[in-house]
Amino acid sequence: ADDGVHVFDVWHHAALRALVGMGGHRGDGASLGALCLPEVDAEQARHSVELLMELGLVERDRDGMLRTTEAHLVAGPDIPVQVVRGFHREAIELGRQALEGIAPQERDISAITASLDEAGFSAARELARELRQKIQSLAHRTSTPDRIYQLGIQIFPVAAPTASETP
Repeated sequence: ADDGVHVFDVWHHAALRALVGMGGHRGDGASLGALCLPEVDAEQARHSVELLMELGLVERDRDGMLRTTEAHLVAGPDIPVQVVRGFHREAIELGRQALEGIAPQERDISAITASLDEAGFSAARELARELRQKIQSLAHRTSTPDRIYQLGIQIFPVAAPTASETP
């Protein structure tokens, strides 16, 4: 199996990589784990940084500081669907934990229930894609980030499709 798949095995690989990208880290990653919410233990954090270095996603500069080599991770078509689903499960679980464990002024969690037809659902999916792109663009433009966020967007049926009943 491609080692690149392993970067999506657990949520904290991406979070630690993003922390490295914020700069100012010289160690083996253990101290970065303590910055994660929820906290990642030192051994797991060290393993994550080693993996990210092996994959060429993180490197050390001339001064020994950790730095990222590319702006963002992307789960492309070469990543098996079960790996991506596992990553999404973890992201959804992080959202559940944030609902209880992170103050409302530090997060935004909301939900709506909407009645749509097939065209409306397609339009909603496109809006979700556009939102992801806009937030990635915002992240690219942020020159001195001071925090890491996880954005999760879900849209799924909560009732089976029905045909209109006519008298």
